[in-house]
Amino acid sequence: MDRSLFASGGDARQQMTAGGLVLDRDTHEVRRDGRKICLELREFQLLEYLLRNKDQIVSREEILREIWGKGILNHTLDARMSALRKKIEHDFPVKMLYTISRKGYLLTDPR
Repeated sequence: MDRSLFASGGDARQQMTAGGLVLDRDTHEVRRDGRKICLELREFQLLEYLLRNKDQIVSREEILREIWGKGILNHTLDARMSALRKKIEHDFPVKMLYTISRKGYLLTDPR
């Protein structure tokens, strides 16, 4: 897990990164290559969880348990993951988020 503390005007903010993707846990801001990406709450939570587990396959069941904490319909996770993928990969040449058949999802650090 890549967590860094950056000082900004005397206050430290916790940021998680993968390649040019930066998630700021304090401000709930996400940027990729300097461009701001607007995420809904569940998308932000998904991205944060994937960043905590970057370069590791996380199962659908693990994501459902950690993010929703209860049973939801499979298509809900699929829809949120699809929306997240579009937002963090649209107009960017390097893909970062992969669906691993019968296993789950993988967020890679393309460095």
